[in-house]
Amino acid sequence: MANIVITGLDELIKNFGRANAIVNSNIQEAIRRSVIILQYDLQRGGYVPVKTGTMKSSIRPTITPLRATIQPNVDYAIYVHEGTKFMKGRPFFEWAVERKQDDVQKEFEISISKITKELTA
Repeated sequence: MANIVITGLDELIKNFGRANAIVNSNIQEAIRRSVIILQYDLQRGGYVPVKTGTMKSSIRPTITPLRATIQPNVDYAIYVHEGTKFMKGRPFFEWAVERKQDDVQKEFEISISKITKELTA
């Protein structure tokens, strides 16, 4: 009788129990790196309107498990971003996301590659 040996399957089964932790830690790292990319672009890219620099310097991330928020911590930021009846909006967050979409995508591709390697190692 012939036996077929599938290499790597035992490791995959062993690592499958750790899959949740592996996925979470790698995705969390991609989120963290993506926030850094966006924050840097917002603060250094020249697209955030600046009068005194307060709004630009107030841009800070909040990172929780598998989620991140990045925003300026000044009350008037929404009016600058969205505009008013007296002023056209300057959607600097949308601009940053558009500019850095490929960089953020790359961070997640790197993490997915790491996940795949760790699960099959």
